[in-house]
Amino acid sequence: YTYSFVVLFLLFTDILTKWLVTVFGFSYSRNYGLFFGFIGNRGSLSLIFGAISILAVVIFLRKRDTFRVWSGAFFLSGALGNYFTKLFLGYVIDFLPGGFMGNFFNLSDIYLFLGLIGIVISEMRRAT
Repeated sequence: YTYSFVVLFLLFTDILTKWLVTVFGFSYSRNYGLFFGFIGNRGSLSLIFGAISILAVVIFLRKRDTFRVWSGAFFLSGALGNYFTKLFLGYVIDFLPGGFMGNFFNLSDIYLFLGLIGIVISEMRRAT
């Protein structure tokens, strides 16, 4: 269960960076919505969607293909990072500029993106 340590490490780095940004007063934005803020504030819907995504990835991680497990670990880290932030603060802290369509993003978004790309590649390889 090496991926468990990876998930914990990535989750820790995400939460730490969000905390540091707020403590030291760096510029950040509050994202109340879903998907880079494009879908506005949906309150409980985003928490439900996050919980479903996390559950799906945990099931996905049960497969033993190494590439698939690492991809799932990255995705899970990102999902958990944004989920916990949204659960406890009511919004996600985005602080890295230059995201999709000029929006800000955070480490969890990077983990989600890398994990999603890996999952897509894994599924494409499996389908052939």
